[in-house]
Amino acid sequence: MPPRAARPPAPTGDRPGRPQRPRRFTASYKIGILERYDTLDRTEKTALLRDEGLRASQVSKWRAQVYAAARSALSGEPGRQPARRIHISDSQWAELAAIGAALDPPMSPERLVRALCASFTGRDHLFQWQARRAAAEGQ
Repeated sequence: MPPRAARPPAPTGDRPGRPQRPRRFTASYKIGILERYDTLDRTEKTALLRDEGLRASQVSKWRAQVYAAARSALSGEPGRQPARRIHISDSQWAELAAIGAALDPPMSPERLVRALCASFTGRDHLFQWQARRAAAEGQ
């Protein structure tokens, strides 16, 4: 049997011709770099980018992401969610009108619907009222 040829040593480090995955950065890393970057002068900024293996375009993109997130967080009223449309059938509308008329002071069905939707437990209150009404009618 002929002797085997010796294998070449395994390559160390990056292999030429092999695509590399893009680096992924956490939000806290990006914000940390932005904070440090903003405190430095021009030559120190260049050194920071070189040491971290970053490009100035990445810093610009991260800054735009931070501003976009801040604008998004500041838009709209705090604590409010977008209104959802609800469908109320004619029979449900008539029942809401009867419930609103029985209240002291009376409420229009529209106002009653708004009040019930604004209340987290509004549905529970309505069910309790209906149960009390049914019990009173049953007596």
